[in-house]
Amino acid sequence: MSSEEVKMSRGEAYMLILRATWPALSANANNFDLKEVRMESLEEKLDFVLERLEYATEINTSLLPESRNDELASLYLTWLHRQPLVMFDAETFAESLPSRDPELVLVLQALCFRFPPQSLNTESRQQLIAMARKSRHLVMEKVFASKVDCSVLQTLCLLSLFEYTEGNVAQAGLHLSMAIQFMRGIPKGNALGDSAEFNNCLRSIFVLYHLQGSVSTGVWPTSISEGDCLVTNIWSGSGWLTPPENAIPCEMDTGIMKYTTPLAQVWREARIYASCRVFSGMLPPWNPRSDYSQVAYRHLEVDCSVPLKYRFSASRIVEQTPESLQQNRGHWGPYLFTQFVYASIPVILNHPFLLSMRLRNFRSTMPHSFINSSFDAITRHIGWIMYHLELMDRMAYQISDPTLAHIVVIVATIHLQHSFVDDSELREKAQLGFGKCLEFLQRMGSMWPSVSVMHENLQKLQQSIQVIPVPSEEPGMSGAPQQKFTIDTRILWDLLSYEQAGRSDAHIDQSMFCGLSSTNPDIGSNGTESGVGYDLVGSAGIIGHKTVPKDIPIYAPGEGELTAVENDRLDKDLILIETLEQNIRDGFGSVVPQQNIFPQAHDFGRAIDEWLSLDWGNSMF
Repeated sequence: MSSEEVKMSRGEAYMLILRATWPALSANANNFDLKEVRMESLEEKLDFVLERLEYATEINTSLLPESRNDELASLYLTWLHRQPLVMFDAETFAESLPSRDPELVLVLQALCFRFPPQSLNTESRQQLIAMARKSRHLVMEKVFASKVDCSVLQTLCLLSLFEYTEGNVAQAGLHLSMAIQFMRGIPKGNALGDSAEFNNCLRSIFVLYHLQGSVSTGVWPTSISEGDCLVTNIWSGSGWLTPPENAIPCEMDTGIMKYTTPLAQVWREARIYASCRVFSGMLPPWNPRSDYSQVAYRHLEVDCSVPLKYRFSASRIVEQTPESLQQNRGHWGPYLFTQFVYASIPVILNHPFLLSMRLRNFRSTMPHSFINSSFDAITRHIGWIMYHLELMDRMAYQISDPTLAHIVVIVATIHLQHSFVDDSELREKAQLGFGKCLEFLQRMGSMWPSVSVMHENLQKLQQSIQVIPVPSEEPGMSGAPQQKFTIDTRILWDLLSYEQAGRSDAHIDQSMFCGLSSTNPDIGSNGTESGVGYDLVGSAGIIGHKTVPKDIPIYAPGEGELTAVENDRLDKDLILIETLEQNIRDGFGSVVPQQNIFPQAHDFGRAIDEWLSLDWGNSMF
């Protein structure tokens, strides 16, 4: 509709309403009250018609010309398809785009026209927000008219993703909740529209629910009972979110995409673990009934289910070129999703800050084996995340999944803690890793506003660290002065919660609410006070916790310490042992080809010969 047509339509509408109303006004000119009522009626009708005309004009001018349909389809298939959601059949999507409903096309524009990277600026972002707003208006009209179809579900799912990356968590949750509510109302054995596309949409909503669905308790109830934070209780009543049985096969059920769903489920449990408020009777993490142990168990279950062909050793990603990676984002996108999410769950479970909260009221001695296993878990899994991050940087492959950005934030917080340790090797490695995380988030922030805020919040966390000198316990002793560090724990905890990390003022969500005021400004979004005691900055993992025994050796006397001659003698055998250990413990990250997993006969013979040649006389007694 052209602007001239709009102006003519407005004038015609005004004249039609005026002609229809004026005779009644003239006939009752002496009746002032009736005339006033008629005038008010005229104004209301005119305002309504003009509003509808303006809205129709906006919608018509915002839809794509046919010449840009191919561009939109290409952007979607390159940057969003299978990363990690699947909404359409890649082979038919481009030709089906002109016949798609306006609300779906608008939200696709809002998500896709930020690509390629570096395309988003202040002006274009406002245009994308306007597109999403129009899409929301259209989809709600269909909802209120009881015309919910597959396009409505797809639109609500994509609107939820859009709002979440804008930092509007409450609105994102509203869209997602509506989609889930409609899904629950669909009779069993029925589908909306094309069965395969409908099933892909259903599973994408299911995955999105676990990736970004709310896990916060909010302000109601006001008191948290001991059972509220247990994973089993969180999951009770959520069984309907299981993918339907005997459904028509779809893309989300095949290949590597099949494993995004169970990983997303465990990721949600890890998010609950990270955001849960801790009560005094919290079970220690090594207790088999603790939330830590339950999530760790489910994480290992997923590890058992993934075939070797989807693991690192079979991927041959190091043999790829930048061109081949970019051309096959539909494969490498879900591969990176599985690698990052799988590795991030042990990192969250063993994050020193989250462990320290669960051990705040622990009065016994922490098991030494748990200290070692916890530090080993974060070290190994952060190593895999950083490996892939650096590899993608060398390959100039830009990750577009905002969920992976939050994983990098979590890793960066541990790098920041280790940036102040006494061990120079660990300190330098952590400082380098923290810088790489910041660079990645800055690049990804050019696509997603919430990631840009994560980058800013991480810098605020770094700036919040303060050094406090500690007086020596032995006066007169010379040497380097002791010191400890403080950090803003409210920012730290917000960064560990996906719902909070992408907002600049996370403890007040103003994306939907009007007139919010805090009744207790000292309490953060997760119920933590700013600056609450956390003295593990500068500590390697959890080893600096008050319950960790001091000066207790890891190995028995004579064990774990080899002479220089023995070291030289065992170098080759240690390479074999380390290779085997790495293959056993890395799960998704195995680097040994399948045919070399087990040692060969000559390896056993050489190892036995070397073992028999050792002098054990002084090592055992």
